[in-house]
Amino acid sequence: MKQLIQGSVKTLEEKQFGYDIIMHSNYCLLMAEILRVWKQEGFQIKKRKKETVLSEKFTEVSEYISQHYQEDLSVAELAEKFHMSYSYFAAIFKEYYGQTCKEMILTVRLQKAEDLLQFTDFDLTYISQETGFCDCSHFIKAFKQKYGVTPRKYRMKEKSFDFVSRK
Repeated sequence: MKQLIQGSVKTLEEKQFGYDIIMHSNYCLLMAEILRVWKQEGFQIKKRKKETVLSEKFTEVSEYISQHYQEDLSVAELAEKFHMSYSYFAAIFKEYYGQTCKEMILTVRLQKAEDLLQFTDFDLTYISQETGFCDCSHFIKAFKQKYGVTPRKYRMKEKSFDFVSRK
């Protein structure tokens, strides 16, 4: 592998005709050699069954959130619905998605609200209700925290941008 890497560095430095093809070939050879070493060392490329089951379960959770974001969703209820303890669900969710379940619910709601602001003329009270916020003030506060502007200013900015882009 050392010779392959040194040869690749030399080829890259010289950049003679066809060097890109040689580099691609060297890359493929290097990856094949790494995989051979991993296999000899006992590294498993196949997903473990537990990881696959968790992946499927959290894909279901994500889909459920996307379909039910308007409802009063709680992490405890989601954990129960997907047959996990609250603490296990919360920990694995954060590990899997890199954010808490509550953060994901808020993100989905704000994305849906953003769409409604851009593509409809619904008032803020209606949008807050449609996107699962408990009241309009909570919606405005969450939206401003994420986007840096109030929903009304966001809509005005988007409408003016849309008007300019149509000209």
